[in-house]
Amino acid sequence: MYGVLINNCYVTDGFGKKADVIDGKGCPIDPILITGIRYSSDLQRAYAESSVFKFADKPGVWFFCQVQMCMKKHGMCDGVT
Repeated sequence: MYGVLINNCYVTDGFGKKADVIDGKGCPIDPILITGIRYSSDLQRAYAESSVFKFADKPGVWFFCQVQMCMKKHGMCDGVT
């Protein structure tokens, strides 16, 4: 009945530095850094692969994304990503 749509992803070092990795349409900004988002056939799961990276002199990297619900029954998930 419902599916998920992922967009507007960014990474941060937790100390104010931020870099966008997925745009508002769910497309990768730099496909070398992170792949396009892939969805399961039932649109219940989404994933992307990433090369290992970090911000210089920072211990970690955090990913944040906008996750939207869509109704498959009414075609609201079709053609969005």
